[in-house]
Amino acid sequence: MTSFNSGSGSPFSGIITLEDWTVAHINFLRIQQSNSAKNPNTLRYLNLTTNTDGAMSGTFSCPCTMTGGTAGAVTIIAASYLTDVTYTAPTGGDSSAANEVQALIDAVRRQKALELDTTKNTSNANYLSLSITMGSTGVGSNNATINIGFSGLPCDITQAANGSINIEGRTYLL
Repeated sequence: MTSFNSGSGSPFSGIITLEDWTVAHINFLRIQQSNSAKNPNTLRYLNLTTNTDGAMSGTFSCPCTMTGGTAGAVTIIAASYLTDVTYTAPTGGDSSAANEVQALIDAVRRQKALELDTTKNTSNANYLSLSITMGSTGVGSNNATINIGFSGLPCDITQAANGSINIEGRTYLL
């Protein structure tokens, strides 16, 4: 199990695995994006399906801004493309992303890094992809696009007593 400290103050406080943290942010963004009041421009940066066997597949692509820092470090900033989304950055945990888009990028980045670590991913699972396409100018805001792919990302689907559906990330990393 890949432990994760979700901190406090965020909508997802109490999540204890990185896989569940990632799936929670995918689902949060899916719900917000499908709400016409929060997405009046009907932008579909997240395209996702979840099958009844508990696997998510799809893509997320959105504009981002890349800046260079000291010693060659690169900072990626992605603004929310939605309106009036209530997302509170967690405090005291492993992530402190300022908005829901940045939180998803951070979660996938962390999880993909562990997928590439054979001591943490003994089954060699490859459910996530992450890439950046540079823009033509190289400077300024929205000078790049972040591209995330989900292919068969395992999740557990359960139904609560009140009929609501819960989708949680299934642990596959050590």
